[in-house]
Amino acid sequence: PVIMLLSDDDDAEPGKYVEGDTAWSLSMVNDKLSIEAKSYWETVRQWPRVTAKKFDLRAGLLRIIQNVFPGASLHLVGSSQNGFDRVGSDMDACLLLGHHNMTGGDWSKTRSTNKEAVRALMYLRSILCANRWFTNFKLIPAKVPILVFFDRYSNVSVDLNIGNHNGIKNTHYTRVYTEADQRVPILGIIIKQWAKKNKINDASNGTLSSYALVLMVIRYLQACKPPVVPCLHKQCPEAIAKWFGPNSDVNMLSMHDCARDFKFSPSSNQQSL
Repeated sequence: PVIMLLSDDDDAEPGKYVEGDTAWSLSMVNDKLSIEAKSYWETVRQWPRVTAKKFDLRAGLLRIIQNVFPGASLHLVGSSQNGFDRVGSDMDACLLLGHHNMTGGDWSKTRSTNKEAVRALMYLRSILCANRWFTNFKLIPAKVPILVFFDRYSNVSVDLNIGNHNGIKNTHYTRVYTEADQRVPILGIIIKQWAKKNKINDASNGTLSSYALVLMVIRYLQACKPPVVPCLHKQCPEAIAKWFGPNSDVNMLSMHDCARDFKFSPSSNQQSL
């Protein structure tokens, strides 16, 4: 893979990419649909400076939260972290409180119940309300409760959940696939936009979640002949167990780029998009 985002150059044009001599990218030269698909992806994917704002916001939130919960950790999840981000997307974050919680017990080892999570988020809301930059608070008592609020400084809407260890693992798991082949995030973002336009992208209304759509894209690309991306469980079982197994430490996922542990060759599938 030799198509690189110019994220380290502040003067780089948003969405501008340097394209190398990958066979699949060359195969789309005369393919109008592929050219339009890649152009769309370059236009709508989240700009590097917006991603940087979200990381800064995460750091600021964690400093505030750790004043009350010293053992807490805060993880970016969903599209902000896994490579399927779009312009204007919210910042999804998951808070782990460690041994500090509202009702006793160790939240670092057991998943919080819905009632405990709601109580903790209500308490956090009272803390964050004291900051003049945070506004428009809304607590959604869903299966995974969410505290929604807006940061006026970074102009970003935040969806904060608590204790969702699987959400953190799922985020980094799908990120490994986006880094395996550039066709993964391109098709993923296009399918997500298609689902949004057709109003079938909301699990709370009985349709598909964004994560389900992403898994379907990955599975399709695994089933191509030859595969565009491998099945990581079969090809890299040791890395899967290390990073995503039942005994893995989710805090390590945010400290290291786990994708480097997954060693696989570029796909022999050189088809255009």
